Amino acid sequence: MVLRRMDQLKPIMSGAIRGTLTQSEFYQRNRDRKNVLVYRRNIEEYLTERGKEHRVGRFRRAFKLRRAAREA
Repeated sequence: MVLRRMDQLKPIMSGAIRGTLTQSEFYQRNRDRKNVLVYRRNIEEYLTERGKEHRVGRFRRAFKLRRAAREA
């Protein structure tokens, strides 16, 4: 779902089907998911479900700093 929202699903699937998708290309396209709000919410939910609410604030701050640095 996140890859689709990032418009990365089609290039990844096309490359995989054609056999041209490299490991580094997949890694880079997949790594960018960390800048998508849906990803942040899913991780926050995961942490909460596991009883690690104390990590949510730190994760949220890191997410915002990473996004701000990327936009700068």
